[in-house]
Amino acid sequence: MKKCYIVALKEETNGVSDILGDPIFYCGIGKINAAIHMTELIKEGYDNITNIGSCGSMKHKVGELLKVGEVYQDIDLRPICEYGNYPNESSSIIKLNKDSKISCFTTDYFFDEKFKNKYSQEYMNMIQKSSLFDMECYSYAMVAKKYKIKFSSYKWVSDDGNFNNWLENCKLGFNKFIELIKQ
Repeated sequence: MKKCYIVALKEETNGVSDILGDPIFYCGIGKINAAIHMTELIKEGYDNITNIGSCGSMKHKVGELLKVGEVYQDIDLRPICEYGNYPNESSSIIKLNKDSKISCFTTDYFFDEKFKNKYSQEYMNMIQKSSLFDMECYSYAMVAKKYKIKFSSYKWVSDDGNFNNWLENCKLGFNKFIELIKQ
């Protein structure tokens, strides 16, 4: 298997280029960047890809490192289908790890507590229901599912809608991830 890591921003990992010899690729923020770069990595022969990076959470403490079990997305195609789903699909939930109860809600919006009145009720329900929220994981998972490659995701909680210490929290979370994989 050809292994690599994918993350949105260099700031999340202190800008390193590899982890224990396996390369890290930086895709940029958001679902579109995530899907494009994930597809490119698969075409380059990577078939064991791990997403790492920061996330927000209303349920877990800043600094916690979490393995994602399932991921869903922020998409609103009503009245064609229910919130979070595509037409003709019974469920848009993608299972990543049956042993993890951690759910990830992938959205196109930074959640900022100061502006919570701008978000739809469905969005706010998902922010509160999900273990964590990010801006890329669903897209990575969807591409991995399509191409039938091994994919996992580890997220460290960097904020709860307050970004004041995001960079410092990313450094702490990344260091926890490095400790985990060295075991």
